[in-house]
Amino acid sequence: MSERMRYFLSVMGVTMTLRGYSIAIEAAQIQIEGLLTNRSVLATKDIYPRLAALHHTKPSNIEHAIRVVAQCCWRNNKTMLCRLTGTSLTKAPSNSELIDMMARYAIGQNHHTD
Repeated sequence: MSERMRYFLSVMGVTMTLRGYSIAIEAAQIQIEGLLTNRSVLATKDIYPRLAALHHTKPSNIEHAIRVVAQCCWRNNKTMLCRLTGTSLTKAPSNSELIDMMARYAIGQNHHTD
């Protein structure tokens, strides 16, 4: 699954040198756990604090890192982002939206038709 997330970010022009790259993947993995167990996962209550503890930083830094990735995806390839996720966005995805898109893409729960 993480290979699909790396592909997703690569197609979006997000490189491994961006700090949020690995954090976004970790966030999506937490979201996948929730999807597979039918448990609601909230970015502010579940993802940010967990990743902040793991990376010895503040939840606000985790939020910022993921926001940078979301903006990068939007800025680099809006059309492909919508195509890969089966969505029709009119503005950059929120952090929660990006995390959910990546998670669903990784487990094949979207409308992508390649």
